[in-house]
Amino acid sequence: MSSLPPIRRRPAGFQNAVELRSERLLIGDVGVNVHDNRTQAEIGFTVAAAYQGQGYAIEAVRRVLDHHFADKGLRRVSAECDARNLRSARLLERAGFRREGCRVGNTWIKGEWTDDLLFGLLVEDWRGPGL
Repeated sequence: MSSLPPIRRRPAGFQNAVELRSERLLIGDVGVNVHDNRTQAEIGFTVAAAYQGQGYAIEAVRRVLDHHFADKGLRRVSAECDARNLRSARLLERAGFRREGCRVGNTWIKGEWTDDLLFGLLVEDWRGPGL
C-alpha cells in the first residue's frame, strides 16, 4: 500500500489523477488538452496495468468529460489510440465517442509504424457520466 496523500489534480493543470481512494493510491491519469478556442479539447488516459479492466478508467473518463462539457462549456472532445489497443478503443466507444477514422502508418512506436484510430464526441451526443 502507498502512503501517497490524496491527489485530485496535478500541478500542470491539464492532468486529472485517477486515485484509488480506499488505498490513497494514484493509479493513473486522464489528460485533457483544451484548444485555444476553449470549445474543443483532446483527451487521453492511462491506468496502471494492475488496475486495468476494473472500471476505473471509464469512470474517470466519464467524470472528466462531464466536467468539461457541463462546467467548461466544451462543444467537442477528440481522442485517438493505437489501433492495436482494442481495450482503449472499446472504452472510448463505451464513453460515447464515435469512431471517425484511421490514420494508417501514422505513429512510430516500439520500433514499428502503427495505425491511429480517431474518435470524436460532441456535447449534444454526451449522455452524462452514468450513460
